[in-house]
Order: sequence, then C-alpha cells, then structure tokens
Amino acid sequence: MAWIAVAPLQLRLPTPFCSPISPKFCSRSRHRGIDRRVRRVGIRVVAEQNTDLVRVLGTVWKVSKDGLDAGSKLVPESVPRPVARTGVAIGGLVVISFLLKSLLSTTLFILGIVGLIYFVFIYLNKDEGPRRKTDAGDPSVDETLEEARKIMDKFYCQYPPC
Repeated sequence: MAWIAVAPLQLRLPTPFCSPISPKFCSRSRHRGIDRRVRRVGIRVVAEQNTDLVRVLGTVWKVSKDGLDAGSKLVPESVPRPVARTGVAIGGLVVISFLLKSLLSTTLFILGIVGLIYFVFIYLNKDEGPRRKTDAGDPSVDETLEEARKIMDKFYCQYPPC
C-alpha cells in the first residue's frame, strides 16, 4: 500500500459559530481574543497501490508472457524468435477462442434445453393449476366482492380512520 500525503487545507467555518458541533467553543475563543474561524486541517488520503483487478491483470500478463516464452522455446532455432513468438501467440489465441466458444455454446445449449423442458412441463400441466369454482353452490365473483365490502364497512365502523 502506498500513502499519499495531501497538503493541509484551510477550512473556513461559518461566521456565527466557529464549530458546527459546539457553539460554546467560539464564544470562549472570542473572549481570549483568538480568531479560530480559520483552522488548518490535515487530510490523509489512503490509496491502494494495487487493486484486485490490477493484480489479476498483472498475473494474467505474467502467465501469458511465460507461456509465450516456453512455447517459443519449443520452436526450432532456425525460426527467428520474433516470428516464433508471434506464431505461438496466434496459436494460443486460436486455442483460447475455441475453448471460450465451446464453453459459451455448451452453456447456451443447456439453458435452451432447460427452458424448453420448463415450457413443455407448464404446457402439459396447465390443467392441474388452481381452479376457479363456478358451481351453483359457490358464490360468484360479484357476491365475493360484496362480502368483502361488507366486512370492510364493518371494520371501518368499529375502528374509524384517524
């Protein structure tokens, strides 16, 4: 971690009170003849030298550089080193892109199959969901709403709103 020091700042407090916390502080300082409205405040700012993202990117860079060096050592000496490093880098990018494409397509395939199975399940079982009772013995929707209104009226009559 690196510490960054910031130069002291001058802080001007409001005129009626020298301190927003204690108005008595200002009244005592006026009796002494000291003007404490201008105070020097030192600020320390803490900044991390390496954040997690920077560390990860640095590690990826080191590993890829070591991999390029190791891969270019496998190429025969007759091939110039810059050409060998470029060829190894292109080959590595091709392999990595193939692996990422395979991972992404597999993930999307699995999600698609799961979604299809879910919709087929819902389609085949839509008859087993909650059913509305519309038999002659059961009250209809209008009667149910009327009963709810009666209950609410009874509640408001017993406990009027404030």
